[in-house]
Amino acid sequence: MADAYLLLSNLNLLDLLYMEFNDLFNNLHSASDTQGISKSEDVDLDNILCFLANGYAVEYIIVNQRKKVLRFIDPDQFLLRISDNTSVDLYGNIETVNITFDDIVIMLRKFPEETVAFHKKIKLDYLEKLQLYKDDLKKTAAERYLDLLENKPWVMQLIEPEVIASYLNLSKEQYDMLILSIRNVND
Repeated sequence: MADAYLLLSNLNLLDLLYMEFNDLFNNLHSASDTQGISKSEDVDLDNILCFLANGYAVEYIIVNQRKKVLRFIDPDQFLLRISDNTSVDLYGNIETVNITFDDIVIMLRKFPEETVAFHKKIKLDYLEKLQLYKDDLKKTAAERYLDLLENKPWVMQLIEPEVIASYLNLSKEQYDMLILSIRNVND
């Protein structure tokens, strides 16, 4: 099997640690030999490390047979789930870069120091997202809604109102009332 991480040899591996994730993966999946790294619309988050190059994602958990949305995920991020019990729906023009467990083992063998530093960066990014999620839970529904409008405008265009209401911990009727009250305040 050809080593997919030979693609990394075209990059200065010390610079790899300081690259934005999207820069790294643009280099990986635009290279001509991508054996071992696949671009896909099918995402199996249990078996691979998945980077969302294009499109959007919604992480949710099923509670009482209903979706409870935990967070909205922008492009150029790893799809690192908050918990093993959550699932992810993808929206928009999806392109993912999938790295299998075997690819990670090969990467560790070829670039042990850089891979450990890369893992640390991924872990820190995950911990930051987890803290943002925890901080978000302390906000009111109105604050969370206004944050969505400001920071993730794509949500209002691509995601159904029931899904947004779930994220805000509101029923559809409460969500409609919230939108109405925010519009009345802004008028």
